[in-house]
Amino acid sequence: PAFAAIVTRYGPDLERYCARLLGPGRAEDAVQQAFVNAHAAMKTSDQELALKPWLYRIAHNASLNILRASKGEETELDMEHAGAVQTADVVELREQLRETLASIQALPSAQRDALLLRELEGRSHEEIALALGVTAGGARQHLHRARMSLRAAASAITSAVPPSETALATA
Repeated sequence: PAFAAIVTRYGPDLERYCARLLGPGRAEDAVQQAFVNAHAAMKTSDQELALKPWLYRIAHNASLNILRASKGEETELDMEHAGAVQTADVVELREQLRETLASIQALPSAQRDALLLRELEGRSHEEIALALGVTAGGARQHLHRARMSLRAAASAITSAVPPSETALATA
C-alpha cells in the first residue's frame, strides 16, 4: 500500500518529466521501469533517502537507457514531413497568432470577456452571466457576437491573400 501511494503521488509528475526526454509515447515505459527499479532497490536496502530526487534520478536513468536502446533502431523519415517545422511555417503561425490576438483585443469588452471566460476558462453560460452581470441569454449573445466578429475578421484576412498564394498554400 505504501508503494502504491508513492506511484499515485509521483507517477504523473515523473511521466511528464520523462515525456520531455523521450516524447509522450515512450515516457510511460520509462516511468514503469523506474518504479520497478525503485521497488527492487527499496526491498534490498533500509537506508534513508530523499524520495523525490531519488525517484527522479531513477526515472532519468531509465529514460536514458531507453534512448540508448533505441539509438540502434533505424527509423525511416517521411520526406514530406522531414524537418517538420520550417522557418516560414513558424513565421506564418506567429503572424496568424498576432492577427488573432489583435482581433480579440478589438472586440468590445463584454464580448471579449465572455469569449475568454468560455474558451480559456471553460466557464458555463450561467457563470459568464454572473461574472458579467447579465442574464444567461445575454452571455450567450455576447459569445455569439464575439465569435461572429472573429469569423468576419478571419475571412477578411484570408480573402486579402491573392488567389495565387492561396493555391500555393493548399498545394
